[in-house]
Amino acid sequence: MKGIGAGLFLVLSAWSTGAQPPAPPSARDLSKLSLEELMNVEVVYGASRYAQPVSEAPSSVTIITAADIKQYGYRTLADILRSVRGFYITYDRNYAYVGVRGFGRPGDYNTRVLVLVDGHRINDNVYDSVGVENSFVIDVDLIERVEVVRGPNFSIYGTSAFFPVIVNIISQRGTRATPEVAAEASSFGTYAGRAGYGRRFASGLDIVASGSLLDSRGQDLFFKEFDTPATNNGVAVHADDEYVYRLFGSATYKDLSVEFAHSEREKGIPTASYGTVFNDRRTRTWDGRSFLDFKLQHAVGADLTVFGRAYYDRATYRGDYAIDYPPVTLNRDTSDGEWWGLEALALYTGLARNKLVFGGEFEDNTKRQQRNYDLNPPASYLDIGNSGSRWAVLVQDEVRLLGKLILNIGVRHDWSAQVGGKDSPRVAVIYNPTTSTSVRLLFGRAFRPANQYELFYATDVPRQKPNPGLKPETIQSYDLVVDQALGKGLRLTTSAFLYRIENLISYTTDPLDGSQQFQNAGDIRSKGFEVEVGGAIAPRITGRASYSFQDTRSVAGDLPLTNSPRHMVKLNLATPIWGGRLQAGLEGQYTGPRLTLAGTPTGGFSVVNLTVLAPRLANRLEISASVYNLFDKRYADPGSEEHLENVIPQDGRSFRVKLVWRL
Repeated sequence: MKGIGAGLFLVLSAWSTGAQPPAPPSARDLSKLSLEELMNVEVVYGASRYAQPVSEAPSSVTIITAADIKQYGYRTLADILRSVRGFYITYDRNYAYVGVRGFGRPGDYNTRVLVLVDGHRINDNVYDSVGVENSFVIDVDLIERVEVVRGPNFSIYGTSAFFPVIVNIISQRGTRATPEVAAEASSFGTYAGRAGYGRRFASGLDIVASGSLLDSRGQDLFFKEFDTPATNNGVAVHADDEYVYRLFGSATYKDLSVEFAHSEREKGIPTASYGTVFNDRRTRTWDGRSFLDFKLQHAVGADLTVFGRAYYDRATYRGDYAIDYPPVTLNRDTSDGEWWGLEALALYTGLARNKLVFGGEFEDNTKRQQRNYDLNPPASYLDIGNSGSRWAVLVQDEVRLLGKLILNIGVRHDWSAQVGGKDSPRVAVIYNPTTSTSVRLLFGRAFRPANQYELFYATDVPRQKPNPGLKPETIQSYDLVVDQALGKGLRLTTSAFLYRIENLISYTTDPLDGSQQFQNAGDIRSKGFEVEVGGAIAPRITGRASYSFQDTRSVAGDLPLTNSPRHMVKLNLATPIWGGRLQAGLEGQYTGPRLTLAGTPTGGFSVVNLTVLAPRLANRLEISASVYNLFDKRYADPGSEEHLENVIPQDGRSFRVKLVWRL
């Protein structure tokens, strides 16, 4: 293995995202584009790990830009993903969980969705998790664009790219991240601030630096399951508090770039999950995430470009849980993960009609520690740690069989001591019969080995058992995607999908002793379709509207999956107002009924958000005001196994005012 690693990683760098995509054209520009220009105006990086027109990508792509984030008042990555067709978010008042295409297991920790920042994998090495609420590692103000890439991607990215979707986030460069300070005030006693600096020097050196803080007092929340005098009549007082800080820096010079990020979040838990004492503010979690990333991209002649990466990561978690054994005792739950890795890839275009990507990666998990113990009196229930490495090789070829037909085929071979060697193929047939039409047929197969948490976690209160015998999950997915330009300024995207998951790893209750355990809980199948139209609706109005249908069921018994809405509707509209001095962004979202773990439906709900943006209120001042859940809709998300609550109530109407001063 060492010999293979040395050969593969002679170039110590990664797939570079240093070359940033062009700024998106305005609504007025879109209305003037020809059909051919419209189909190729968006470039995607995440589908094949090199830049290509969306119409030629082996995937279905949604791109959210920095302008969209401002226009619609998005505060977190969860807000951004909630706006994307086919996506939904479940929030348990501590963490937010991503659901897509009808699959959103409560308490999943987002282990099956890969999230990248400038090509760097953010999922950790203990839970395979990624926080998409305020625990996300970078501030949304630093995001230049988000690429949501649907379709089989494991053959390119491997671990955590199990589900047929990845989220690739491209951060701003110095040319965009101008020196600025920002301050905001929100509902529930929430205040935030950020200071950032960005510049591109005449020498070509590009730098970005940013630091941000958020402090929230939290709100009083009522839970009917605790509505007794002994538990404060069901009211958790300021137990929803939160504190966050983030640091980010990047520097790019010619072919070389370096990037650093660090975040820490402390969050109160108001739901009394895991049998903790209700309304005890000592119950809370801390999450930390850091990475250091070196990248290099270099052209070796006209036909060969090499890419590489060397990186170091750390992810920490601590949870304090007040449990009445009796007496009331503070139980502490921790994890600490450290890992480093190397990647090397090459893009070769010297063969006629071919675009070949090949290379590999190596990752060494130096630390995966999990502990659980009582503070006073001291008692230890879990103290387990291990290390391990994995490596992979991959090859992908994009072949232009005819002028209008493209075959994209790739395979990845992964090896680890846990599961041995496994292959993951992807095949895409892309046909562009006209300059205004693109048809794509996609197939892929992937696997996901159980992570360290699923394999080995064990506690006594509440009782959870390890399961080192878990088998890997496998998935086969099929997608049909059709993009059609509809005159000047509009594009229609339709897609149909089918996937089947076997040996699904799920958090379940053992009926024999009532304990919790991860088990291979059968097979899942899903089918559905999505329709979206977007672009310049009128000379002064841009937006997008989508409808998603998904039917996701367990194969045994043909039963609907919990937390799986069959219908979702999304609408986004943006327009200038008051003579162009202001911009208004209106967002509407409908999520259909979802089954809870108790087998009861939550009921469908609609939420409307409104943001008004003044980009140039003064010479250098920008101000925005947002109202979320404008009509104060009362709704709830399904709870998980660790909750007494069947459903978790969500926020009613709230607001945010934000000021940005550019220096």
